[in-house]
Amino acid sequence: MMILAFFFAQLLNAQWLKLRAFYRAALFLPCVTPMVVIAIVFGLIFSSEKGVLNYALVQVGRALPFLHLQPVPWLTSEQWSKVSVAFLVIWRWTGYNMVLMLAGLQGIPTDYYEAAEVDGASRWHQMLHVTIPLMRPTFRFCGLLSLLGTLYMFDEVFVLTNGGGPGTSSLNFGVYLFSLAFTDFKFGYASCVAYTVAILVFLGTLLINRL
Repeated sequence: MMILAFFFAQLLNAQWLKLRAFYRAALFLPCVTPMVVIAIVFGLIFSSEKGVLNYALVQVGRALPFLHLQPVPWLTSEQWSKVSVAFLVIWRWTGYNMVLMLAGLQGIPTDYYEAAEVDGASRWHQMLHVTIPLMRPTFRFCGLLSLLGTLYMFDEVFVLTNGGGPGTSSLNFGVYLFSLAFTDFKFGYASCVAYTVAILVFLGTLLINRL
């Protein structure tokens, strides 16, 4: 999410790009799309039998037999269920981080780039020595939000993989807490787990700020 968001923010911050407002809205749209709609769409994409993605893999495999492409059990395999959830999370939340990073890029004074260009710095050196150092507060903020969001993520896993399936292959803290409290009715144990995760998040936050 962070890498793609920074790439798209850089691209959409370019002055030569036309229809920038349209592309920004298009990338941000998944963040405000209802989760039920997203689940239906990704269910159609990742379906093992009639999924769009498997259909594309089969067609490419027929056109290029040396690739040996076969249908993938995206939602019914313990290995691929994690990949499916990762695809959904990246698609849904990259645009949100992109908007934050775009705001950070637009907050960098152009004087720094003009001075670097006068000194003979290439675009790559401007990126390394001007953009990235001045974007550190934005990176830190996006990193903290991503850490919190992925640890306590619930809707994506619950809807796409039926609560962390198959088995517990895609289970995360959010779904685990829900299962403990409202399926097994172990409210005390669920509270203990929640406090433990909160402490881990606090330590992770300190580490990110320190780095």
